[in-house]
Amino acid sequence: GGVHLQWRKIAKYCICIAFDGDDRKFGHEEIKSKDFRKLYRFHSLVTDSDIPLTEFYLTSSPYCSSTLEPNNEALSVWAFADKFSVDKKISVRSLSLTTALKQTGHAYIDWFKSDSQGIDLRLFKSVNEQLRHSILAVEFEPGIIDAYKQEDKLWEILRYMEEQKYWLSEGTTKGSQRIARNELNMVSDSAFMRKLYAFSHRSSPGWIEMVYLHDFSGERTLRDHLLGWVFAVVQRQYGFALHLSLSGKEQFNDPLFDEMIYFAKRKIRTNLFSFALLAVVKEKFLKTFNFA
Repeated sequence: GGVHLQWRKIAKYCICIAFDGDDRKFGHEEIKSKDFRKLYRFHSLVTDSDIPLTEFYLTSSPYCSSTLEPNNEALSVWAFADKFSVDKKISVRSLSLTTALKQTGHAYIDWFKSDSQGIDLRLFKSVNEQLRHSILAVEFEPGIIDAYKQEDKLWEILRYMEEQKYWLSEGTTKGSQRIARNELNMVSDSAFMRKLYAFSHRSSPGWIEMVYLHDFSGERTLRDHLLGWVFAVVQRQYGFALHLSLSGKEQFNDPLFDEMIYFAKRKIRTNLFSFALLAVVKEKFLKTFNFA
């Protein structure tokens, strides 16, 4: 797809390392990009170990293809089960994140984003400990339901990250409708109407898009404070941005932090007139008068 939504304002300053399991090309290439300062694309899958070939399950929906086998029995009660139907299993070239970094000549990661259909946590943990602890923003998209066999689930990520120096900045729950395809067929003979009935049926949580930010406990560099502030602003976490700018001002006494403090305070004040506040007021009102 296109540039990740949260990266659009900063992409032109960034180096992006991406992975595309295109079996027609070898190695990696540096691509001229209008979006990124520099873009590397690896023509292979990324895995948690350096094995030359990895089994890959191609599903009816390309967005559900994975190195893990879909759990068809568990999925059978969900409306979107057909998306996970395996068309065929192939062997695809693969490499680890550590090897990819070495091949591009980079020794750090600032923002880690993984939507690997079931192996997000093991990919994150595959990075060496020192590098892993320096990452400022981490994105996962773990499952809540059993979509793949032996997948990294939400509870495992929550348990692991609880012991790390990160805090959960964002969690957006996504899902599907819990109605089996054969039972949905009983509702209507029309494929078009069945699709409408499925979409109109109440959706239940199936996976979650989550972003962690480093909590900046312990010693951090000037660069960390500046970039951490940018990531906090990108996440619209202006309170944390204010905290980082105050901490940076105290540690490094750089006048730039005065501008950062001013910006964060101004954004916090202008939030008073945002639609977000109206939504909170509405929710409080409905609960107070038992309308919800």
